[in-house]
Amino acid sequence: MNKKISIITPSYQSVDVIESCIQNVLDQDYENFEHIIMDGASKDGTVEILKKYKHLKWISEPDQGQSDAMNKGFELATGNYILYLNTDDRLLPGALNSVSKYFKTDPFFILGDVLVQMDGFVRRQTPSSSFRGMMFWWNFDSYCFNPVGYLYKPEVQRAVGGMNGKNHYDMDFEFLCSVALKFPILKVPVLMGTFEVRPQTKTYSVIELPPKERYKKVKEPSSKLFYSNLSAVDRLLYQFGLFKSLLFDQMRFYMKESFKKGSRISALFFFGLAFLISPFRMFMTALSIFSSRRYIRRS
Repeated sequence: MNKKISIITPSYQSVDVIESCIQNVLDQDYENFEHIIMDGASKDGTVEILKKYKHLKWISEPDQGQSDAMNKGFELATGNYILYLNTDDRLLPGALNSVSKYFKTDPFFILGDVLVQMDGFVRRQTPSSSFRGMMFWWNFDSYCFNPVGYLYKPEVQRAVGGMNGKNHYDMDFEFLCSVALKFPILKVPVLMGTFEVRPQTKTYSVIELPPKERYKKVKEPSSKLFYSNLSAVDRLLYQFGLFKSLLFDQMRFYMKESFKKGSRISALFFFGLAFLISPFRMFMTALSIFSSRRYIRRS
């Protein structure tokens, strides 16, 4: 029998998506799992749906946010491996059976790929398994953007202290960097799941902020925690890359704003500036979107 996987789902007011999330796990057809749902005292009918499924472990009570719910769910887990699945994210068909093939080497942490969906575009993210790669967070393939892309032994989370309940925007980055400094990460060629960035979500609201404001609010506090672990050379590369990334994102922000206002000439001007700042990044973004068209049908 395969090793047991504990799938933990933080939930709040999730009546529109919780049942399809539960069914998504059942459709994996993985023989040894438990699904733990930590609901934050929802009043929208979520609890009534949870009561229908006898295989679930669930609690509905007030919590202090997503990180707190994740940590509370972890305390109930009895599996050999932990995987977090948000209510509006999905595992791709056969993902658990595909990744279970790597259990035979008994890795502490297994990292796969994720499909990132936003504004009608789909990109396959192949995140880095190294601390250095994660720290250059402005690169699309830096740290894994969503926990549907990885699973790990319970001792990993205990060693790094769980999810930071005070970090409501960037706890994934903080957690992954902490792990990379203490444990080897096995990178595998398995497409694990989908991460959809939708309007009215926390992630989408942050992405829509002006780049410098977004950096100050999200990445600056968490990246400062780990900056000293970079080598002297990498610190210089980090500073240069950060400056270039913020400038690039500012041009893209102006471009989007120009489109919203109907000014195509201004939009093309800022597009040109973005291309001059980082032609490679523009090319790789276009290539990634083009090569990911086939996933639109699958997802």
